[in-house]
Amino acid sequence: MSYLVQALVNGLALGSVFALSAMGYAIVSHSTRGLHVAHGGCVAVGGVVSLFAFHGLGMPAAPATLAAIAAAVVVGGLVEVLVYQPLARRAADATGGVVASLGAFLVITGTLSAAVGARSRPPAPSAATIQIGPAVLGQTQAAQMLVAAVAAVLLLILLRVLPLGRLLRAQADDPELLSVLEGPTTAPRWIATSLGASFAGVAGALAALDVGADPGVGLSALVTAVGAGLLAGRRLTARPMAAGLALGVLQSGVAAVVSVRWTPAAAYVLLIAVLLRHRAHPDRLSQEAA
Repeated sequence: MSYLVQALVNGLALGSVFALSAMGYAIVSHSTRGLHVAHGGCVAVGGVVSLFAFHGLGMPAAPATLAAIAAAVVVGGLVEVLVYQPLARRAADATGGVVASLGAFLVITGTLSAAVGARSRPPAPSAATIQIGPAVLGQTQAAQMLVAAVAAVLLLILLRVLPLGRLLRAQADDPELLSVLEGPTTAPRWIATSLGASFAGVAGALAALDVGADPGVGLSALVTAVGAGLLAGRRLTARPMAAGLALGVLQSGVAAVVSVRWTPAAAYVLLIAVLLRHRAHPDRLSQEAA
């Protein structure tokens, strides 16, 4: 029984990272109304930069995480300026958006590999642990859960109470009507890009400080984020965070009951199942993921 409790605790910590990543993906994909493939690149930037700041520059974990968030926001802004805004001006279809976003993802990960190498970087040294009954929770895992909980509360306040949240939801639900009411503006997209990239950066940093990272880590992050987005539905709410948390518990359960080798496959199998359930045309599927 104790190993099941430990698996649940590990799953909640892992799911907290997935929740942050999934919310970052959902915010941007709702704004662009398409598959935000470049999200995986922003997560990879967060992971690689945090470990470089921690090991290479000797920064503590918290400032290293802030540096990772800043780097991810810069990269996300470049993707918005160089990829998404030109596509929006040309009214490109969903397929073109996916291809362009995939290209951005490949450029980001390729640049990271060229800059720091493709090998995996080690995590931060193990710190103090917290005993929760028969389970043990690492300090970084506790930080993952705490950051995700605080982010969820702040996000709910943003989306439900603040005018900025209403602007983001309007951009996600009907950008054409928003442009008529507010006039042509890229402000909502810039806000969504910055907010989404910050979620991606903190997710990548917290995961990297716990288990290490390499430039290729963005692919698995992208798969879980897309799966969570599909499970959460089309409206911009905090449900992607709940879906990401559930995916983390699922993967941890697979590791405990079956084998850790099958944990990456769990997200892929779930994503395939969701795709088969939707049975949608690619254009419609892009809108569902958003």
